[in-house]
Amino acid sequence: GVHNHFMYDDLNQENRTLTNDGSGYIFNSALSNVLDRQGYVYQFRPYMSYKFGKFTLDASLNWYRFDKDYTYNTLVNEVNIKGNRVLPKVALKYKSARLSYNKEVKLPEDRDLNPLIDNSSPRYTRLGNANVQPSDKHNTNLYVNKYLPKSKLYYYVYASLDVTENPVIYSRDFDGGVIKDSAVNYGRKVENYLGGQVKKTFDFINKNKLDVKLSGWTNNGISPILINGEEYE
Repeated sequence: GVHNHFMYDDLNQENRTLTNDGSGYIFNSALSNVLDRQGYVYQFRPYMSYKFGKFTLDASLNWYRFDKDYTYNTLVNEVNIKGNRVLPKVALKYKSARLSYNKEVKLPEDRDLNPLIDNSSPRYTRLGNANVQPSDKHNTNLYVNKYLPKSKLYYYVYASLDVTENPVIYSRDFDGGVIKDSAVNYGRKVENYLGGQVKKTFDFINKNKLDVKLSGWTNNGISPILINGEEYE
């Protein structure tokens, strides 16, 4: 089969900012701007499903095209993000187990692209970067669930591994007691998750039932951190 999806985005948003000058908050005319965002995302995705024995293979190839314009304050500060990505997705199912992989693209947030420096606090500034680029994210998931009717026992296990290449992070510099954050593409971000549950049902007289559940999960990740030009994790 074939799936087509087109989405047009048109946002006009007024941002009013106050600055703390040490004695109180005052209106900041430089940062109080109007964000005008216009653009589109188009996806063309052929897909197929194939069964062989007890296995089922689902696969698709997503052509992802994006073109968005961001205007902050004046036309001088216009930013354009455009490009094409080919994003595969595949899943292999066997009985109650499913292993899948897909690739996606993460566009920068509005604040990541904002070229206007945020100095609303005397001890902290933040600056977007009109040159940051979209990031590619790889997602791998494993899901297993099973119900044993004789023992009335149900369990499931879920595990995931997500890797983002060249994510948008905020590089931090310390300058005379002032923290300065600026958006950059850098390194690799890794996130993983493992969770599961076991449920046992006990039957009593008069059709009364008691469910006993035991569940748990854990997750952790590694993200690059830049402080004064040096990398930490």
